[in-house]
Amino acid sequence: MNIGTDLNLSTEFENGSRLSFNGHYTDYRYNRNQDVFQNNLNQPDLEFNTIANQDTNIYAAKADYSLPINETSSLDAGMKFSNVNTNSDITLREIINGVEVINAASSNAFDYDENIFSVYANYSKSWENWDLILHSCKSR
Repeated sequence: MNIGTDLNLSTEFENGSRLSFNGHYTDYRYNRNQDVFQNNLNQPDLEFNTIANQDTNIYAAKADYSLPINETSSLDAGMKFSNVNTNSDITLREIINGVEVINAASSNAFDYDENIFSVYANYSKSWENWDLILHSCKSR
């Protein structure tokens, strides 16, 4: 089962400010078994199987607010949260004399978990020949 979906909402207020929201979700699952038998005339037979499994979940949400202060300046602010969780396992089993033996050098398993939360603020001001942009961002 693989699912990827987004939700986008935005609105503009009477004062010209704008608020937007985006939510994202992914659920990715990959499971595969592979059996291989190789028979070469000049080389010994080779037989192995691999099992590959991966489960990934991604959640992300962000909100942005933009406020025009006047014709030459504006203030923007926002925040974002994301979570990525992956469990992966690839196992190679060589078949030697009819017995499966795990090949540790060609196998790998790992779990990965990432959480990010960040906020930002921007102030911009324009003059005839110059632009000023002040930016602040904090992530954890």
